Amino acid sequence: MYEILRNFSKTHEVVSVYSNLDNTFVHLTGHIMKVTKNHVLIAHITEHGFYDGYIVKNTEDIYRVDNDGWYERKISTLYHLRNQEHNLLTKDDLNNDTDLNILLLFCAKKNNKIISIEYGDTIISGFVSNYNQNKLFLCIVDENGQINGNTIIYLDTIQTISLDTDTEQDILILHQHL
Repeated sequence: MYEILRNFSKTHEVVSVYSNLDNTFVHLTGHIMKVTKNHVLIAHITEHGFYDGYIVKNTEDIYRVDNDGWYERKISTLYHLRNQEHNLLTKDDLNNDTDLNILLLFCAKKNNKIISIEYGDTIISGFVSNYNQNKLFLCIVDENGQINGNTIIYLDTIQTISLDTDTEQDILILHQHL
């Protein structure tokens, strides 16, 4: 799957990526921004063609990639007609050899954005307080925008990191208006 994803990262084509064998209808649609042996970075697009942040998934979890179907063509067309763009990450960010999880953590901290971390059956959101090559230090923010303590998560347990998707944008807005 690595080579397939890598090829799509070069074409900048809108694709749908499947990684949940428990629910085979669930997918992520967008542009493959970068692929490493361990992770794939997706510039996510909503079902209505709007910007929906960035998502890093474990490459090994991806079992299917769709392209050039009616759905992918529709999303691509709406995205372009709505003049949407993903500009939190620069070309310089993408051209270095930084681990993609670390890249998203860096971007979240630098831009004071909320991230969501998925591991096992748990999703936790918050601000990146700090991080290193092994651990993430997160200031937890609940779905109502309330600070709810701190946590430390080992990076190798993370299945997905989401940055600035609709969910994180909603939490941030609620947090800013408390």
